[in-house]
Parts: sequence; C-alpha cells; structure tokens
Amino acid sequence: MTSRHNGRYERHLSVETALPGIVRLAEIHGVADRTIRRALLDLRERGPIETLPYKGSYVVDVLPSTGGGADR
Repeated sequence: MTSRHNGRYERHLSVETALPGIVRLAEIHGVADRTIRRALLDLRERGPIETLPYKGSYVVDVLPSTGGGADR
C-alpha cells in the first residue's frame, strides 16, 4: 500500500518487512547516511524495528497512526 506525503510516495510496511539498507534509504529520501542512522536508532528505541547484525533492519511492530498524511 502506498500513500503520498510531502510530495513523496511512501509505502506502508507490514510486520516482518526488511527495510532497504542505509545507503539506499539515504538515496531514496535525499538525506545523509548519518540522518538515516539516527532515524533507525530512534525507531529501534521506540520499538517498531529491530536490527540484526549482517542481516539488516526489519519491521517488528507498527506505530500507531498520528492522524496525518493519508488518514485525512
């Protein structure tokens, strides 16, 4: 499923979905690798993703909707 948010199309990821690598995420979103690393750290701390060494990051939970974006 995709939605448009701030001029970008975003895919809503389901549990057990593997995230693209850091470099690819940085390219997709037009930000520095360091920004992606901070965002992934924040998501790990909040619980919706888990990172496995040499395997990558995976969605393990879904954050509640904030009421913005496609929900309006």
